[in-house]
Amino acid sequence: MIGLDTNVLVQFLLKDDRVQASSAANLIISLPGTEMAFVSTVVLVELAWVLRYVYQVSKEDVCEILKGLARVQSLKIEQAQVFFKAVEISADSAADLVDHLIAELALAAGCHLTYTFDRTASRAAGMRLLQ
Repeated sequence: MIGLDTNVLVQFLLKDDRVQASSAANLIISLPGTEMAFVSTVVLVELAWVLRYVYQVSKEDVCEILKGLARVQSLKIEQAQVFFKAVEISADSAADLVDHLIAELALAAGCHLTYTFDRTASRAAGMRLLQ
C-alpha cells in the first residue's frame, strides 16, 4: 500500500497542472494488482478545505466530489463509512463537513456526546453547546 497527500488528489480531481495531473492519474489508476493507495481522514479534510476555499467549489459540489472518491477502486479511504456518512449529512447542513466528521468519529469511537463552543455545530451536527 502507498499513501497519498492532498496535493496528489487535488491534481487527480481538478487537473489544473497538466504534468502533475497526469502523474497523479497514472499513479492512482495504474496501481498493480490489488495494491491500494491509502487516503487518510486528515487528507480528506484538507482536500475539502482546499476545494472549498482555494478553488471556490460550492459546498454541494465538494460533497459530490468527495463521494466520487468512493468509486475509485484503488483508493483505501480511512474510516470510509464514517467519513462518507459525515459527507452525506453535511451536504444539506449549516455546519461544515469537519463538524459532522468530528461528531461521527466520536460516535464511532463510542462517545455518546460531543461538546463544542460552536453554536452552528451544536445545532446542525448534533453536538452539545458548552456554556
